Amino acid sequence: MRIIYPFNPFNNHEADIPYQQVYMALQKAGLPCSLFDFDSFERRFQPTPAIQQNE
Repeated sequence: MRIIYPFNPFNNHEADIPYQQVYMALQKAGLPCSLFDFDSFERRFQPTPAIQQNE
């Protein structure tokens, strides 16, 4: 299982502001997390890191 969050529109390497604390806590706990572009979600869903087939 991988948990996904929208990325911050000003920095695509961090979660959007409302999700930052939870995202960082989950990463610190070792849970796999990915970020995605919420604005392009309907056109192209491409989380980073990518979701693997077995997740």
